[in-house]
Amino acid sequence: MRYTSEEIKWYGYSFSEACKLLQKQIDAENKIIPLKQIYRSQLIEKLRAANLDDSSESTIPKIGYV
Repeated sequence: MRYTSEEIKWYGYSFSEACKLLQKQIDAENKIIPLKQIYRSQLIEKLRAANLDDSSESTIPKIGYV
């Protein structure tokens, strides 16, 4: 029977050490991305798709104060 390098890596750890190592691996794989970053990137993509930029005219009429 041959062991893979992944199996050899786990050999020798106590149960609690192995659980801690496994939890670290799971946390690293499931890195949480804040919704703020997701929404910002979606908004930027929508603006690029609509060819909008800061210098374009606004569709909201400007109210002048005299």
